[in-house]
Amino acid sequence: MKVLTLGQKIKMARKDLGLTQAELVGDRITRNQLSLIENGINNPSIPTLEFLAERIGKPVSYFLSDDDFLKHEAISIINKCEHMNEHEDYQGTINTLEAFLQRIDLSEFHYDDLLGKIYALLGEAYLKLGDSRSEELLTNAIKYLNKDLHQVYICKTYNNLGCLASKKEDYINAEEYYTRGNNTLSEISLDNIVLKLNVTYNLAKTYSILRKHDRIIPFVNEILQYSKKYKIYHNFGEFKMILSNALANNSNYKEAINCMMKALEYFTFTSEDVLKNYCYTNLGIFYRMAKDYQNSLRHLEQSIVYFKMTDNYRALINSKAEKIKTLFFMHHDQHQVKELVGEIFNSVEDSQQNKADLLTILAVQSLESGEIDDAQSLFSNAEELFAKNPNSEFYPYANLGLSKIFKYNGDWERAYQYLSKANESRFEIKRRIKFE
Repeated sequence: MKVLTLGQKIKMARKDLGLTQAELVGDRITRNQLSLIENGINNPSIPTLEFLAERIGKPVSYFLSDDDFLKHEAISIINKCEHMNEHEDYQGTINTLEAFLQRIDLSEFHYDDLLGKIYALLGEAYLKLGDSRSEELLTNAIKYLNKDLHQVYICKTYNNLGCLASKKEDYINAEEYYTRGNNTLSEISLDNIVLKLNVTYNLAKTYSILRKHDRIIPFVNEILQYSKKYKIYHNFGEFKMILSNALANNSNYKEAINCMMKALEYFTFTSEDVLKNYCYTNLGIFYRMAKDYQNSLRHLEQSIVYFKMTDNYRALINSKAEKIKTLFFMHHDQHQVKELVGEIFNSVEDSQQNKADLLTILAVQSLESGEIDDAQSLFSNAEELFAKNPNSEFYPYANLGLSKIFKYNGDWERAYQYLSKANESRFEIKRRIKFE
């Protein structure tokens, strides 16, 4: 005996009553929606099925076995929670899904794809609320979701796992999760392009943190082609910022400036004032790298004015530190530079990078003033900080300064060692240290 599907049962009951599709649906759903249900293309939500059952004059149980009812209830709940997550009602998702899971027997729930979606939605909601239960749920979701049928869900889940790893500063695993998410979403369309741009932006940002700059340039250029193709410019400015930083790291300052200018135009158009002024700070850095110190100061002053006005204290301190670095290369008045360093030195917080640079500036000034012991102490302190991050334009100056001090003290071997370190840097030594 052939078992009828849900759609076939509805169609048979409708015909027994002599009703057309239009007569059955009334004004609740469209005739086309009913046609899709009857032909097994779409599944009705529980409220829709209850409506149709009432119109036909039969109980819902007539159309569904216990398993089928549970399946359709799960589908309805998943649709509801998708909507709640989209509208950031994460607690609502948690309450709804936890209640559903508590009243069903998971050993008898045979719909792995639906269970995978439930875990994915629940894990995302916990993640957004900062709850540690998210990782186990998201990992379980991957186990249950069918790779061929649920590319979007799997990509979102890997993206969420990557975000969780990034919060822990576990960037190696974050890169792995983002890569898997990106590779999962192989078929790009207008429906999923925003998700593609989200996961690839997170991956590009992780490449930047891991200093995989050579990988960034071709990767971001490829992703931006999707934006152009679909005319969806989601994360466009952020992509351009990452790309420009990678170009600058390869000493291609002209292209880095052009790329950052495009990011600036985008943020100006979208009224993203904070990001726009981060662009001004970065332009100040890149112009300094290109030895265009006047343009460097001009852009840094713009960001300083904005961050001071908006009380963005950390960004303000960073922009002021970059201004001091530019003044150093301009051979600005040493006394004024020293005062400026003193104003912000104890406020510098960005992973000690600015602190190391500013220590080097003070050390160079002390050395040029003949305060050799003070200079050596400052250079040594900077050297300790540079050990964690030697990728600074001021790192060669710390080595050059120590070389000059050891040469002055007659320690030729150490003088040569530090001079070699200074010459091995990828950064050009643009300012001579006036000490012999």
